[in-house]
Amino acid sequence: MIQKEDLQRAIGIHLLWRTRLKVALESGLAHPAAESLRRKDQCEFGKWLRAQVTSSGGSSGHLQTVDQLHEAFHQAAAEVVEQGLGDETTAASSRGCPGGAFLETSEQLILAMKAWHESLS
Repeated sequence: MIQKEDLQRAIGIHLLWRTRLKVALESGLAHPAAESLRRKDQCEFGKWLRAQVTSSGGSSGHLQTVDQLHEAFHQAAAEVVEQGLGDETTAASSRGCPGGAFLETSEQLILAMKAWHESLS
């Protein structure tokens, strides 16, 4: 059974990961390769989420929604990195800005995690 504290920690892990990637992209620091970013089971949150899906059989509506949004988030993150590797830095940066797919997907994921958190007793 998923505990509220575990889910709250997972939200924090996701926010930290997102911030680190955004800082790396904006500053030109090294960041994970796009192909590894595309995999939703490589980050700490993804590993935790996979364990929850496996143990519950993926039966929770919240769990399914968060899992799908988490995958979409990783797809958007990989696209930002791919665009940032070429001469399309402006396009990649705009995808990470408010209104960009990367942050929009991330915000949707956070809202879904918070709804899930609130549903737990």
